[in-house]
Amino acid sequence: MHEQYSEVGNSIAAVCKNIPGGVIVFFTSYSNLEEFVRRWGGPDVGYQPSRGRNNFFKAQSTNPDGVYVHKQRACGSSSSTSWDRLLNVKNVVIEPRNNTTLQHCMDRYNGFVKNSPHGSLLLSVCRGRLSEGYDFSDGLCRGVVIVGLPFVNVSDTRVKLKRSYMDERCATLRKSGDTSGDSITGAQWYSQVSALPTAQLAQRASLVPPPPVHTCVAP
Repeated sequence: MHEQYSEVGNSIAAVCKNIPGGVIVFFTSYSNLEEFVRRWGGPDVGYQPSRGRNNFFKAQSTNPDGVYVHKQRACGSSSSTSWDRLLNVKNVVIEPRNNTTLQHCMDRYNGFVKNSPHGSLLLSVCRGRLSEGYDFSDGLCRGVVIVGLPFVNVSDTRVKLKRSYMDERCATLRKSGDTSGDSITGAQWYSQVSALPTAQLAQRASLVPPPPVHTCVAP
């Protein structure tokens, strides 16, 4: 399992080498993002002082605001972790769970893209605050990587009711001989709703060359 996490991180680092400016990686949830960063050998971004967990940020001399500056790899040396490989190619900014530091993180991300020759990598969340409504124009988004598919919570009461309604409606339409495109099942509706955010996120990348746009969906 750990190797799979590492492969995703190493693949993102390889993609970032070929894309200048800003690259955005979308995860299915905040907990999923934090787990990937931890498995890559990065900071414990889910750290909460009030819970008494070890202060990883202090131990690693990193910034608890979600901003990590590019590290130039020494000649002849190799990166030991996926997190090191990411920092070797980009400045990294992590979308915070709270709104308090969100604007600060975006200011740093914008600054890295505009002023740093290495650009920046933004780790964000599908259906999060940055995935909708934020303008990633020009160099702010030259590439998009989507890690996993953001399926809607199948246990949600509203989702269950909607699927049940769509199944009943589909059955009624088919009994009446209506075979129009609107007669989809609850399962088909669920697949469409879950796939829509992925298509929208992939379209966030700038379509003005050069440089070329790279969109990749990691398993």
